[in-house]
Amino acid sequence: MLKNYFIFLLLLMCSKGFAQKNSFKVLQKNNIKEITSYLLESKTSTDSVLLSREFLNNKARTLKIELFDSIQNKIKSYEYKYRFDTLKIASLKYENDKLKIKTIYIYDKNNTKSQTIVYLNNSNENFIKYIFNKEGKVIEVKQYKDNKLYFLTEYKYFSFGAIKEKIVKYPRHLRSETRYRKTRASVELYLKTYKIFENYKNTNLKMTNTLLIFNRKSDFKTFKDIHAFEKKDELKMKTFYKQDDLIDYILQYKNDVFLMKKIFVYK
Repeated sequence: MLKNYFIFLLLLMCSKGFAQKNSFKVLQKNNIKEITSYLLESKTSTDSVLLSREFLNNKARTLKIELFDSIQNKIKSYEYKYRFDTLKIASLKYENDKLKIKTIYIYDKNNTKSQTIVYLNNSNENFIKYIFNKEGKVIEVKQYKDNKLYFLTEYKYFSFGAIKEKIVKYPRHLRSETRYRKTRASVELYLKTYKIFENYKNTNLKMTNTLLIFNRKSDFKTFKDIHAFEKKDELKMKTFYKQDDLIDYILQYKNDVFLMKKIFVYK
């Protein structure tokens, strides 16, 4: 279980993600304090399903996110704490109102993130420590179980930022001697392209088009479900904006077949 948490959390930290979000500047300009998102199964449907509710502070940073299932039950929530309302110093993940993961963020004197410590299952003895370089890349991961080092993973990068090499080290208390396993990183999961249309179809409204082309077979989460993608499959997301520059709705497609529409309501 601990190792599965480690793999999942590392993927989250190393991936760049592709979901479009409103900028802090736009949210502040419109004095937004709450964002609710809904899913629709067709482009013209009015029958929507509540997906999430997000609450913001005065600097447009997320204070809390609530996630809901298909019958409107809250299944997960995330809470965030900040220094000076902008520098995230902690996050808490709850499942069915029980604390599951606590994350602490540590910064250097320039307020650049240097470490992240993730405590699992509400325990201070089982945790994962991430060390970052100045570019924000994970260079070292230490996983602890019962306050003892379980294993250490080091990462090396190409000059253009992609992972070049992964080295796993097992400590002596697990082996008769320290051993190493060195592996080459696999091919990047997908190729991402991003286009901006400032005056889409002469509407004076902006639209962005994000396209992911998968380099290998993978299960990948869309707005609602996890889909199986084969090599060269495409996931496309068209994001439409309102006149106040807030995101109005997003259309998602798999290989040009419509999947889901996500709409946003602001307060």
